[in-house]
Order: sequence, then C-alpha cells, then structure tokens
Amino acid sequence: MGVKAFTCWLDERGYRTRKDARFGVATTHGILTNRVYVGEWVFNRRCSKTLAEKPKAEQISISVPAIIDHAEFEAV
Repeated sequence: MGVKAFTCWLDERGYRTRKDARFGVATTHGILTNRVYVGEWVFNRRCSKTLAEKPKAEQISISVPAIIDHAEFEAV
C-alpha cells in the first residue's frame, strides 16, 4: 500500500489529526519517515531564518527513547 492509499484508508475510517482535520499525503509521509520514532533525532539541522539545511558537521545527533523497532520502521 502506498502513502496515498494509506492516507485514503485513514480518512475513510474516520481518523483525524490533532486539529480534527483529515490527513494529507505530506502529513502521512512525514509521520512514516520520521526517524525520531526509532530513537534518532538531529538537532541544528536547518537554519532558523532561511530553513536551508546546515552541513552535517554542524548537526548534532541525539539519542531519544525509541517507540518502534528499527526493523519494523524500515519495513514500512
């Protein structure tokens, strides 16, 4: 099942976002690819003014508690 089909599946079954809106493809994709769920978070990834991505040398990787198994995340 692709991201668009999964988004339709969520909406057909009445699932809504925190703001009680329907899910969009971009929102669903962002959730499914967010590495923080497997315990990987990157601080200082983008410039706050331009939103341009900073060089890898300036980014700081932080370990956070994982809520999903790494293998299951990669399978999705």
